[in-house]
Amino acid sequence: MENELRIVDAVSVPVLAAGGITDVRGVRAARALGAEGFYIGSRFIVTKENRTAENAKVKIISSTVEDMVLVAPQQRSIRNAKMDKLAKRFADGDHDTFAETRKMGGTRTAMLEGKLEDGEISINTGIDLIQDQPSVAELVQRLMQDYQ
Repeated sequence: MENELRIVDAVSVPVLAAGGITDVRGVRAARALGAEGFYIGSRFIVTKENRTAENAKVKIISSTVEDMVLVAPQQRSIRNAKMDKLAKRFADGDHDTFAETRKMGGTRTAMLEGKLEDGEISINTGIDLIQDQPSVAELVQRLMQDYQ
């Protein structure tokens, strides 16, 4: 947290917060650290309007951070046999695993086509707080309830 405060204090431009913000508590914490805006990605995957396959949304809702593996630099996925193999390769020092995820179809295979065992379900560590599938309007209302 100290680093975030130093960034806000060191610059004269608006600072955006990103990473792990999934509910109003994350918005409040980011505001307390001086953020003037928010980049919220993973939480919007599990909304009614998002075109992610329904079974992938259900998988995200039922998963926790314990179900995730690091498959490439800055890239996490919910576990399946293919992602477990990539995670092992990455942990053993193979840093070409990102290219391997692209060869598998990236997130398209699992997240858009719904073939959960054949591809990557890319999600962030805030997964534990994703427990339902609201509409985008409902989610924005929840996230911004302090500012209405």
